[in-house]
Amino acid sequence: MEILNIDRWPPTNDRSLIGYSSADRLMVQKVQEEINDGESIFIINDRFGYQSINLANKSPHTLYHLASQHDAIIRNAENHKVDQSLQPSPILTHIHKTFDYILIRIPKSNDLLELLLYLANIYSNENTKVILGFMTKYFNPTILDICSKYFENIEQSKAWKKARVITASHSIRLANKTLDHYKNNLEYNGFTYQQYYGVFSSQHIDFATSFLLENLPALNDIEKAMDLACGNGIIGKYIQEKYHPKQLVLVDDSLLATASARLNIDHENAIIEARYNLESFEDYSFDLIITNPPFHQEHDNIIDITLNLFKDSSRILIKGGVLLIVANKHLNYKTHLIEWFTSIETIKENNQFVIYQAVK
Repeated sequence: MEILNIDRWPPTNDRSLIGYSSADRLMVQKVQEEINDGESIFIINDRFGYQSINLANKSPHTLYHLASQHDAIIRNAENHKVDQSLQPSPILTHIHKTFDYILIRIPKSNDLLELLLYLANIYSNENTKVILGFMTKYFNPTILDICSKYFENIEQSKAWKKARVITASHSIRLANKTLDHYKNNLEYNGFTYQQYYGVFSSQHIDFATSFLLENLPALNDIEKAMDLACGNGIIGKYIQEKYHPKQLVLVDDSLLATASARLNIDHENAIIEARYNLESFEDYSFDLIITNPPFHQEHDNIIDITLNLFKDSSRILIKGGVLLIVANKHLNYKTHLIEWFTSIETIKENNQFVIYQAVK
């Protein structure tokens, strides 16, 4: 029986957003119709667990690239009492086997799609079918071009409930390619930042981040600081150089982001962790938090995630501690920040971005 009660995680107050799509359903239906006893399944980019849970009786191996993705799958599996052996693996873990079916929900980022297809390729055998699902409104021909770099046969289904699947087979052998080939190099202010495919702003340093770094205020006596939603770690690097904290913590939901930050950050006083919230940090433990916060989950705009980060930032800042935020002006975060901070000052703005300094 199909399980449709899949919760989004982190949760949202937007009732129009659910934990699966027609693309997820179509992918699962195709595998269920075709799979034979004893054939294996590998699931990549199962955002909230719909695929893993509905195929749990086939003992799939699931790969995750977001900390929140891992928790969403585990929570939904527990809610539905599915096979407790369902334990997703982090994306950069090597798996010593191939699979008969590989499912990939096509991500918004073409770079991330390329990385996921590379993984699908190396975990394929001569009979593997790769099933890629997408909503038709998000399709672009580049998707097929990317697929054809990794698989010889590419077939596209008819639409069902505004979704389609691509079936790819006969993997193309990749001569000497490794994960190191799936990094971008970004030049900024004399330093080359490395980041894995799929990390935010893949072709250049994000314009909002650049605006923030050019206008960081003078602050004294910073003992402990955080780069929240750190991406490739560029903000953290500037925190180290400008404020010289005794300890720096960098967090991001994306495992590819935290792996990238480790390539760019001086580790001597830095802790880098994949997290999507601040629940594990103690009250009154940070002097400074700086962030260019996320407000998307793939194609969906979700401000709830950002506001929860602001609320938790207030909790873990010391009295007089500072939260620095750069954001698109239209998001109007100031109206929300007044709920948790004593004062909110606009320290710089231009036609597109604004920098807020919120004091606990």
